[in-house]
Amino acid sequence: IPNYIMAMEGSILQWDMIVDSAHDEDCALDPDDLEIHYDCMLFPEVRSYRWLMEKKLEMETLGLQHAYPMRYLNRPIPPEGQVFDMIQIRDNALDKERGLGLDGLPIGRLAGGLDPSARGIQAAFLWHYTPAKLSMVDLSTEQSGGQEGAINIIYQWFHEYDLQLWFYETNSQQIDWYDNIKKHIATKQCTICEYSHPEIVLKDHNTGGNKKDPELGISSMAPRYHDGRISLPFGTS
Repeated sequence: IPNYIMAMEGSILQWDMIVDSAHDEDCALDPDDLEIHYDCMLFPEVRSYRWLMEKKLEMETLGLQHAYPMRYLNRPIPPEGQVFDMIQIRDNALDKERGLGLDGLPIGRLAGGLDPSARGIQAAFLWHYTPAKLSMVDLSTEQSGGQEGAINIIYQWFHEYDLQLWFYETNSQQIDWYDNIKKHIATKQCTICEYSHPEIVLKDHNTGGNKKDPELGISSMAPRYHDGRISLPFGTS
C-alpha cells in the first residue's frame, strides 16, 4: 500500500473501491436459468454465465467456495477470505520512525531471501531478526538478469549490509542455477577477504506446500503483522 495513502489518516478525502464484477451483483434474473444472463455478465462473449456456474460448482465440490468470488467474480477481497488486516498492519507493524536500511534497528541477525527468475521479475528480501521481532530492512524487485542478476544482488547486499546468509528458492527449473551460483560465490570469496567474516552462505529452500502450513505458511504470518512482531519501514530513508 503506497505510503502516501497510508499517511492520510484523518484526511477529509474519501476513498472508494470500484470493482467490475464478472457477474452483476444486482442482477435480478433467475439464477438457475443459464441462458438468460448476458447483459449482466462483464464479458459474456468470453466467459458465459453457464461457464461461471460450472466453475462455482467445481469450487464448492473442492471445498473452496470461499475463494470463488476472488478467483472467478473478480472481487479482490471477499470478506470471508481476508486474512491480513490493513488497518492493524498500519497501526501496529508500520514504523513511521524508520526507513529502509539498518538505522534504528538493534543488534540482530540478517537473512536474505532470493527468488530468481530467468526472464521475469527477480525478488530479493532482507530481514533483520531478533527473538522478539522480525524487521524488514530492504527489498529488490527487478527484471531478472539471469544468474548474473542473482549474483549481483548477493554481492550488492554483502557490501551494503555485510549480509552473509541467503535462502535461495529452488525448483526443478532452478536447481542448476543454484549450483552454478554457489560455485561462482565460492570461487570469489577471495575478493572479499578484507572482511572479518568473508564467507557468503547460500541455503536452498523449496516453498512448495509450506505456503499453507498452519504455523509457517503465509496466512500464519498475519498475527505477527497485527500484533507488531513484524516491523515495516516507512519510506525509503
